[in-house]
Amino acid sequence: MSEKTYLLLMAVVLGGLGVFVWKTRTPSVANAAILAPPSTLAKWPLTGATTQSGSRGVTHLSTRDADGTDIDVIEFDFKANPKLKLELFDQDSDDKAPFDNSARYWGRNAAYVLAHESNERGPLIATCNGGPFDFDRSKSVDDAHHVAPLVVAGKPHFQNLTSDENQWWVFGVRDGNEPRFETVLHPSEAQLQQFDYATGGVQCLIKDGEKLHLDDPPTNKRWGRIKPPGLGDVGTLGRADWTKTSRVSLGWNRDGSKLWMLSVHDPEAESVSRVALSLRFREQADASTPPIAGGWSVRDVQDFWKSQGAWGAVLMASGDFAQLAHRRADGQVDFVPSHVATLFWKTAAGRARLVCAPSLKGAPTGGSALFYWTVRETK
Repeated sequence: MSEKTYLLLMAVVLGGLGVFVWKTRTPSVANAAILAPPSTLAKWPLTGATTQSGSRGVTHLSTRDADGTDIDVIEFDFKANPKLKLELFDQDSDDKAPFDNSARYWGRNAAYVLAHESNERGPLIATCNGGPFDFDRSKSVDDAHHVAPLVVAGKPHFQNLTSDENQWWVFGVRDGNEPRFETVLHPSEAQLQQFDYATGGVQCLIKDGEKLHLDDPPTNKRWGRIKPPGLGDVGTLGRADWTKTSRVSLGWNRDGSKLWMLSVHDPEAESVSRVALSLRFREQADASTPPIAGGWSVRDVQDFWKSQGAWGAVLMASGDFAQLAHRRADGQVDFVPSHVATLFWKTAAGRARLVCAPSLKGAPTGGSALFYWTVRETK
């Protein structure tokens, strides 16, 4: 046996022994007791919420939890205002090489899109994250690409991607005489073509008025396990599901006459909760471990929509890129910037909900998503 072969064999043996010892010393018990308690505001109606009317058929509710979490819900009533339309804006649709699955995305955050994609078809009323995306760190953090299919103006794109996100739910809208919202798992090309706008890679939380199955909190033997969804199942993203962090979600009623955008803005970065959660799962927490506070878990979001009575609900985005912008009746913009944007912004106010002039003067720039769900008031 050569020295190289011997060393390789010993590395495998010792590595396997280390895993065995770690597993035998780590109890396999559920960790529900060490998770942060459910958010007290993850229910309907929102406690202490203020209500503002925007454009016809648009209502904005907002409140703040004791831990600093900002919660915004925007209701769109399509019967009260049939001119309201849910659309998808993709930054890869209008660059030098449209839909080549590569786009410089950083500069156009939700507020920027709200202001600059309002055009002759009508003003945008609200924008929020469109779904998951990624970027090639070997090139530039400003070079983003899609990881799941989407449909823009009736045309599917990126439906053959070999990514984990391509195994998750697709949410879409069909806009005939009135909007119809639908979630589909593993849609065919023909099913995608039925949508006017759609995006994949999302977690479906509520379907036909009922909660889909969400796995119990992970044990410390399987704290990082990821499992794609099946029918009747949300799917599991491991500790990410139980991290208290920022979230963006959409919900709708049974006949499609109402849509709600939900924004949950954690005052701290996602990493704070993730580290605290990981230490507890590994039984390495001590007095210096930060508490798990601020933001919502996936179950919090699901509980909120069930309490609210939504017929369907999907989770669009989680963590430091979550963001929301909304045009008020007076023309000013309510903006919940991503935490990533605040890292490059000079004032601490970036951690809270902002009210900006229509010109967006003084608003944070960057910290963008690759694509956005938008609601437009058509002319």
